[in-house]
Amino acid sequence: MERLQEVMAGDDFVLLAVNTEENGRSIVPAFLEKTRYTFPILYDDKGVVQKLYGVFKFPESFIIRKDGTVAEKIIGPLDWSSLETIAYFQGLTKG
Repeated sequence: MERLQEVMAGDDFVLLAVNTEENGRSIVPAFLEKTRYTFPILYDDKGVVQKLYGVFKFPESFIIRKDGTVAEKIIGPLDWSSLETIAYFQGLTKG
């Protein structure tokens, strides 16, 4: 995800990660000290966003358009740095 963030920097693009663990606020900062990310990590320790989007399997990713609608829901891992993935996001931001 960090590689995608680096490539898309300067484009009309926002990458957010959402941690849904109840203890995320206590464990994520230590993880981030070892592995730096330049995109925001949000906490959903009450499960509000998880319920809103119907997330029950992990990882799940949502591609959300500027108007707030979900363009795609991806269940399972994704190679965020693959050429295909980068081209997909570049295409979304261009038009």
